[in-house]
Amino acid sequence: MDICDKDNLPFPILDMLSFINQKGPLTEGVFRKSANIKSCRVLKKKLNSGVKVNPYSESVHVVASVFKDFLRNIQGSIFLSDLYDKWLSVIDHGNKEEKITAAQR
Repeated sequence: MDICDKDNLPFPILDMLSFINQKGPLTEGVFRKSANIKSCRVLKKKLNSGVKVNPYSESVHVVASVFKDFLRNIQGSIFLSDLYDKWLSVIDHGNKEEKITAAQR
């Protein structure tokens, strides 16, 4: 199953990323604190049914939790725990271009 259409992320994902980018840095523990499970289920159900969702009407913790769940459930995800050390090794590369090349590998 492809997630991207013509190399573009789906609009609901882009909307969630935009919201997290705007509110997340100002929110303590945005990706660590638990979100309301019922709210997460409701948001996931809306997203999966194709209903237009306004992430700005949700808690940033709920949106972040649903986004993390989305990333976890991508088949063949690059965010698997067995790739953790490889991702960390990217930091050790010299300049920005070398880091980009290492991340692409």
